[in-house]
Amino acid sequence: MLLNRKRAFSFLSLSRKTAYLGLAFLCAGNLVFPFSSATQASPVLALGKDLTDKTAMSCDVNLEAWMEQHLAQPHLQRTRWGIDIRQYLPQTSKSRTIYQKNTSQLFLPASTAKLFSALTLSGQLDENYRLTTQFLAEGPAPKLKRVTVVGQGDPSILGPQLDQIVQRLKAQGISSIDFLTADSRAFAAPWIIPSWEWEDLQTSDGVPITSLSFSQNSLPLRVTPQSQGQPLKLEWLDGKPYSPVIVKNESLTVAADAPEFVALRRNLAGTILTVQGHLRAGASPDVSYVAIANPEEYFLARLRSHLKDEGIKVGRLQIVKGKENSAIKRSESQRLIAELKSPPLSDLLKEVNQSSNNFYTESLLRHWAWRSQPEDERKPVTPYQSLKKLEEYLETLEVDPASYELKDASGLSRQNLVSPESLTSLLEAAQRWKNGDERDRQKYQTFMNSLAVAGESGTLKRRLVDTPISGRFRGKTGTLRGTVTLAGILDIPDQPSVLVTIMANQSDQSSTQLRKAVDAMILQLEQSMKCSGPR
Repeated sequence: MLLNRKRAFSFLSLSRKTAYLGLAFLCAGNLVFPFSSATQASPVLALGKDLTDKTAMSCDVNLEAWMEQHLAQPHLQRTRWGIDIRQYLPQTSKSRTIYQKNTSQLFLPASTAKLFSALTLSGQLDENYRLTTQFLAEGPAPKLKRVTVVGQGDPSILGPQLDQIVQRLKAQGISSIDFLTADSRAFAAPWIIPSWEWEDLQTSDGVPITSLSFSQNSLPLRVTPQSQGQPLKLEWLDGKPYSPVIVKNESLTVAADAPEFVALRRNLAGTILTVQGHLRAGASPDVSYVAIANPEEYFLARLRSHLKDEGIKVGRLQIVKGKENSAIKRSESQRLIAELKSPPLSDLLKEVNQSSNNFYTESLLRHWAWRSQPEDERKPVTPYQSLKKLEEYLETLEVDPASYELKDASGLSRQNLVSPESLTSLLEAAQRWKNGDERDRQKYQTFMNSLAVAGESGTLKRRLVDTPISGRFRGKTGTLRGTVTLAGILDIPDQPSVLVTIMANQSDQSSTQLRKAVDAMILQLEQSMKCSGPR
């Protein structure tokens, strides 16, 4: 079962009017669009209006002129825009250009960068592929000398999965384990992406990426207001950190009309956690996720606790980590006594794209890079090696490696650089699968099913609701401070699919305003394509 969590406070996702680490309150102003009265020159659309109403717009509107005037509005002029819109033509396996702006220039992609990994994984692994975590024993039962847990990057392990393993060991009559060892050698350092910013490392957005993990390497912390003037009540919801943590509670319960925010800070070692912020008396609790600094240690501690509850004694805990270019060799005395299987790839990719889960994205891409090595020659994989393999594979799909430069898989890094045409090329590659053989069509379905659907699911669930686009646009969103991006596929009745990439960077507008501007472009595009008739 996948963990669908309320993401903690970062520039990627804000909760409860949250101010995060010095980021003061973000105020989403009212957006008037598409044009001010001074610049309006063509009929325009209003979100939520019935587009079958011909008073909404005339088919005489030129899409290119509309787009240029839309982006020339005073509140959008200071934003840097990159746009690539094409219609895929199955008969030629190529696309015709509908509208382009700065399409070859490089932009910050935010979470639309996840499409690079999602397409790679869809193309390289079967939809039913599952990651395996092995439990290897040494010594005779019932008193085992050692049990080694071999992690391969499964990001989905939670308490119920550990319960399953413990029950299997108990059924084999195992009563004690002298050494419980975590083998996390599939992934090599750095486990934290060097280009991630300090505030990202506080929460579940920027946790260490280890091949053996529990609860996505983060812990839920509930913050509850009490009586006015008292500090907020802090409660760990799924166990405390294994290593001792000093918690400094500098928060306060405030009056009903006071502003609210919650901010978390920790040191890199994870030994000090500071909670700051204000919640109103009587308000509902807020849950955030605190990054686990030592994931393998925490995994073993949780597993030992589960074993102890079933009467299985455990001695010492040990951790083996991977070093780049060092061979991974297993002892001949080890035997398989149990294993955990992840959900199928098709479900994991939905968590990547619909929930925009950073940890899943980083873990799955690195697992694929590790797995793609010859089985008897596998070595620990670094994040750089996994991105290099991604680049090599995508080049075979006609995605130009010069059109993008990734520093991570998830899009959290502010050093990622991606052109609009590179994202559209990913979507074009998926369309070629659609018209290929049975295996290609399965790749296409795996990729497409992972995407959010406008007005229905994922990060697009609350966008373009009750419009003609609802249910007909599948895509991936991205948001960072000053950045809003969208890439996806628009289904037009009786026409080939339209591939859309829109990127807004370096903006002084709120993400709410930028999303409205982007959605207005999608609506205008859909109406213009309908006006052009079947092709």
